[in-house]
Amino acid sequence: MIDDLHTLAAAYALDALGPEERQQFEAHFPDCTTCRAEVDDYRRTAGRLGALVASPLPTELKGRVVDEVHRTRQMPPTVAPAARSAWSRPLLAVAAALVILAIAGGLLVWRDGAEDGSSRPDELAQVLSAPDANTVALADVEGGSATLRVVYSHDTGKAVVVGSALPDPGDGRTYQLWSVSGSTVRSAGVFDPNAAGSVNQSVNLPDSPVDVWGVTNEPSGGSPKATTDMVFVSGTA
Repeated sequence: MIDDLHTLAAAYALDALGPEERQQFEAHFPDCTTCRAEVDDYRRTAGRLGALVASPLPTELKGRVVDEVHRTRQMPPTVAPAARSAWSRPLLAVAAALVILAIAGGLLVWRDGAEDGSSRPDELAQVLSAPDANTVALADVEGGSATLRVVYSHDTGKAVVVGSALPDPGDGRTYQLWSVSGSTVRSAGVFDPNAAGSVNQSVNLPDSPVDVWGVTNEPSGGSPKATTDMVFVSGTA
């Protein structure tokens, strides 16, 4: 478990986290306005850098750099290296991206998604950055330690279900998300947590406002109508 998830914002924005760290950060991300703002800022900066046009380096630059190296006094060796702070990794990730983009003039390319079918890291950020973004927490009916949220925006027409510490639904079973609008109940799709109990997956968003979100445990592939009681449910709007 990462001690301070806020320190992962830069690395997350650059898609530089490992699977476990990414899952932990995404479970924290929707409810943290600071991290949401930082990720948005880092991605805007990276996008602007990616749009830069590379210019050829002057032919005499190499000679000038070599001459300057010979004239410049070098720093003495470090006797006892200081411990790396928790901020070092995200800052190094940003610095590395800036150097690579500055030298190569390349474009920053986001991975298109994980092999487990989860949503792209930037899809959650896109929803969260929308002016009408909503984050709804779903309570574990059995009082477990799982966290589950639906993040959605009608402006973007997108919704993402994000959670951690979810129990395995069981062999031949899956979780199914439902949206309740008045007396209308719609399936928003099915999802399965990974081995660590985390989920980050796009789901369906109805056109009408949602009063309640709920999750049931259904046979694999889902059901036309809920066949069990809700295991996660949001408060009534």
